Amino acid sequence: MAQYKVIITAQALNQLYLIVNYIQKQGSNQNANIVYNGLIEIIESLKIMPKRNPVYRTVEKKQYEYRYQSKWSFNIIYRIEEAPPKVYIVTIAGAAQDRVGIESMLG
Repeated sequence: MAQYKVIITAQALNQLYLIVNYIQKQGSNQNANIVYNGLIEIIESLKIMPKRNPVYRTVEKKQYEYRYQSKWSFNIIYRIEEAPPKVYIVTIAGAAQDRVGIESMLG
């Protein structure tokens, strides 16, 4: 079974840091670390069988097919390339975030 190289885009990395910083500002470094480690664990798991997760249905036709995996109240949205095998983490969004806002982050 081929392993995929996982690449976190600058946008997704920025979203991750915004999430962690928000939790820290709420007064919980411990919870911020738990969330950070949990999201990174999910991201790293996408090295194997990234197609196991559902397709993220977009309103408008997009250049790529996006998939997502949920963890707590967050959706990790990514796209897959087969040659060579890569997974691009595009964004990490709150599950309650509006679809238009999320879709504006997708290429």
